[in-house]
Amino acid sequence: WVASVDYTGDVCIGPSIVKQTFESYRKLRNTARYLIGNLADFVPEGSENSNAVPYDDLPSMDKWMLGRLSSVLQEVERSMDE
Repeated sequence: WVASVDYTGDVCIGPSIVKQTFESYRKLRNTARYLIGNLADFVPEGSENSNAVPYDDLPSMDKWMLGRLSSVLQEVERSMDE
């Protein structure tokens, strides 16, 4: 909540703000649990009995998402270095 408010002026807090913040936290937590649950039996590339899909065999949407993720990570790294 603190990171999402304009702290240059007075900041009000009430039950509705706490409830809204809790909802955002709950959605993020449940998404993370779902993603981690799906990775439970994943064996990375280079390991014995790997079940990783080679890049060339990925669907085009997955390739696009990986490319987008790569550019976002590069932008974050550049921003962190500045």
